[in-house]
Amino acid sequence: MSPALVATAWLEHHPGRPEIRLYALAHHDVTNLCGSRHNLAALQLLPEARGERFAKFWAKRARLRGRYRSLIREADRAGRVVDRPLEMSTDLVFSAVEATMTWSPRSRRASTARTADAVASAAVRGVLLRPPSPERLREAAQRLKR
Repeated sequence: MSPALVATAWLEHHPGRPEIRLYALAHHDVTNLCGSRHNLAALQLLPEARGERFAKFWAKRARLRGRYRSLIREADRAGRVVDRPLEMSTDLVFSAVEATMTWSPRSRRASTARTADAVASAAVRGVLLRPPSPERLREAAQRLKR
């Protein structure tokens, strides 16, 4: 969680469109989850990980989810999010990103960049009223990162 929080802190206050920043956040997270040889994120699925010993991890995860929520809320205020509860839209996007940690090692061998683009694009476009094409999302996010 720490690398995701550090690497994406600037997205919260950047003046770019919220849906583009949301895509950039989701893309970064999927890259982080799928890009390493070992899938340590999957450890959070173990019952033992729910104990007090891991409270700091869960607090960081909540902050990361909050970052998703604030970007979705911002897009919603701009009239760009489909009509559903904000928490549900947040869960849809955050869960789609986190689901990549459960994919088998075989499916994780696919190009990390392609996987990150596909998941981020599908997740973000799934909560927008008139979503930009996947290509436009990708290009806008690349410009944003420069």
